[in-house]
Amino acid sequence: MTEAPCLEVIASAPFVEGPDRQFFALPALAVVRPMSSETAAVFEKANGQGAWSFNGPLLATNGSDRALTILEAAYDGMVAAPVTVADLFVVRPCLAVTFFALYPSKGAIFPQ
Repeated sequence: MTEAPCLEVIASAPFVEGPDRQFFALPALAVVRPMSSETAAVFEKANGQGAWSFNGPLLATNGSDRALTILEAAYDGMVAAPVTVADLFVVRPCLAVTFFALYPSKGAIFPQ
């Protein structure tokens, strides 16, 4: 299983000192289903550091209840976050399409 080694590596000093290094381990963690609470904490921390645009597709692909809960929280936080040009034209549309594809009852992008 890939989860334990990835969690160990992410907690190691080189990864803690260089948070961008987590991007190498997050895809491996995302394939483990169902998502554990330890892995969920890693994704929540990464989202808090602004990595939700990277994490969104990983969480959606994982599809477990924890992963989708984190994705929903990222989307909710994104809606309340300050808007940048990149958010308007790249990040927000991609995450919104992913979110509403998973949760069509939350609202519709395209009227039915």
